Amino acid sequence: MFFYVCGLILHRCVQKIIHNNRGYRKKNDKSLYTFKKGANDYFPIRIMFDFELIYNSDKFMCYEPEQDISWLLGTYTCSESDILTEQKIHVLEDSLNNINDYLSSLIQVPRTNNKITTNVIEDILISEKTYSTIDLHISVVSRPFGDSNRNQTVAASLFDQTSPVTNRPITAGLYINPSAIPNISQNYNSMHREFFTGILHECFHILGINEEAYPLWIHRKTGLPYGSSLPLNDYSKENEYPNKVFTVLHTPLLRKFFNQRFNHRRISKSIPPGLILEDYNSDISHPKGSIYMHELMTTNSIHPISISDLSLTLLEATGWYTCNFSMAEPLLWGVNSSINGSPPSLSIPSDYMCDERQSLSNITISYDYSGPAVCSKIVHDVNCNETFNENEKIFCQSQLFYDPNKTNSRGLKPSLDFIHHKIPILEQSCLYTENNLKNHYGEYYGIDSICTHSTLNQTDHYPRCYKMECTDNNTKLFIFYGNESLLCKYDGYNLEFENKTVSIECPPLEMICTILSYRNTTFTEPQRESTAKYPPQLILIIAVSVVICGVGIVILVSILITKHIQRNKDLNDADILSIASGFESSNSVRVVLLEEQ
Repeated sequence: MFFYVCGLILHRCVQKIIHNNRGYRKKNDKSLYTFKKGANDYFPIRIMFDFELIYNSDKFMCYEPEQDISWLLGTYTCSESDILTEQKIHVLEDSLNNINDYLSSLIQVPRTNNKITTNVIEDILISEKTYSTIDLHISVVSRPFGDSNRNQTVAASLFDQTSPVTNRPITAGLYINPSAIPNISQNYNSMHREFFTGILHECFHILGINEEAYPLWIHRKTGLPYGSSLPLNDYSKENEYPNKVFTVLHTPLLRKFFNQRFNHRRISKSIPPGLILEDYNSDISHPKGSIYMHELMTTNSIHPISISDLSLTLLEATGWYTCNFSMAEPLLWGVNSSINGSPPSLSIPSDYMCDERQSLSNITISYDYSGPAVCSKIVHDVNCNETFNENEKIFCQSQLFYDPNKTNSRGLKPSLDFIHHKIPILEQSCLYTENNLKNHYGEYYGIDSICTHSTLNQTDHYPRCYKMECTDNNTKLFIFYGNESLLCKYDGYNLEFENKTVSIECPPLEMICTILSYRNTTFTEPQRESTAKYPPQLILIIAVSVVICGVGIVILVSILITKHIQRNKDLNDADILSIASGFESSNSVRVVLLEEQ
């Protein structure tokens, strides 16, 4: 069981490698066209997953073991699991259909009259076809990912063409790892959905959440691409944490998200609010994993995955989409906790972490009390004065940040700031109602189930799931064992059921009541900035034209007055003043009207 938990908890994204290895992509970064911002201008996104190279010949796909394939990620030798069977194709196609339905419910996009013509994308040799009724074309292909990625990476992706109207990606490639295809298709509500969320992660990259697309994002206030003015900056605190750099994206929507999630707490006064991005290997296409653990778009997608309001805010920050925020899932990791930028071992709540003495074999409770968990691997006795590998080099260069207490111990992953975190055991999650069929020792599984330690017959001590309820404005916590419920007197108090044969430990009341409340959170759409209907250059041209016309009218009126006076020298002074006064009055009205326009 433990091997399964640790082996399939990750979708390790290889986005950076794919984009580093790709050739030149013809860019369309200077479009001055924008789309109108109005509720009636957006429609459910229409995506086509094209299986042409799955069903037809593809020289980069595995057909037999020991076959060598060279593609954008590298050169790999095919294994038996890299060969697509009819069953795998069926599961893949069904899962992608589920993803397509999910995305059409989640995302809306403005329609344009431009057609989409497909062409070759690197090693994706798709034929040329033209479509007029889709918003995004994704070519699906199968590739071997090699031994190092076979059990950790579900898929990879890259976008190619962009819209000539909005710069939005309109063609892309999706590389499927056939070894990762499950036995049955998956959906957003599947108990095991790591394949679904892994591909969804890559689809969100295609839609624009990636480093290459950042400059193409539309600034909603101006209606133009950010280009070189994208508010993406590196910050360092050399006096506190030498060699540690924070990369922060500060678009308006991301600033609002940051302030709302962290109650306006900041890394430091010198660093404006925004989304902290992954800094390991300069992989800035992802949010920082130690701050947004379990979020869909982190580099190492650790299950259970939350498709949270952060992913949806990132999609909206592109300026191309509106999202249905009622579909966002709660992300409990770090909510309202000041873990943003400070040393993780000091700022991340202790319930989130494993003790440095705990190992992979220790069973504990997950950080969000959603079920039993195990501890991630840890390396002890790190000696920064001796020769070290690449990860230890990163750790030692910024040890004041990663290990301020100088324990000389570290986790394995730089992308998670080397923290010693907990890994939930998926099959035993308190949230999976299917587990109610097992009927374990008065346990209960559902949205109001919480994991805590219990003891059966005074010997069997283990984390288990029980129904809990907060009452009296979250000042009282009741635990249910079957149909019986008892009130917790204080945190850590042991409630006794079944004639004292069952003992259940009371978890922290404040934490549990917060979790139960947050699980039922319904997210609302953010307040969006109005998108400019026309580019500012056009508005400036119109304004200047109006001023020039106004000046011309004044000059014309002056000429007419002069000619009138010359032709009517016999008029008395009063008549002349009357005529001049009449023209000036008329001209004043015209100028005022122009200014109002």
